[in-house]
Amino acid sequence: MAEGTSNLVRTKNACLEIQGFLVESKAPVTLPYSEASCCALIALHVARHNHPFNAVLDNDYQEEVRMLHPGTAVPSPSTVSQDINAIYIAMGDFIRFYFMVLSSRSGSSQSIR
Repeated sequence: MAEGTSNLVRTKNACLEIQGFLVESKAPVTLPYSEASCCALIALHVARHNHPFNAVLDNDYQEEVRMLHPGTAVPSPSTVSQDINAIYIAMGDFIRFYFMVLSSRSGSSQSIR
């Protein structure tokens, strides 16, 4: 990590600690493998980087996935598309609920559709 970046992270963590939030651990997070989490990570990766859904058909990509977890079946492009749509809908519900709670705390009378 570059000196400027480490200063930024250190300052951010100090600010979070003062506010009572948990500070990021430097230890890498290791998640247990599951087919659902693998599909979710692939969908998030494709959406975040604006890759086409059929990017999962790339032979090198499939080999990389199998190398990291042998026996893993890479989802089809249509499954990636469906997963991204499901994440989008679920996050919309989450955000709607968040703003409902926020507006009820502030006493706002505006309704959220």
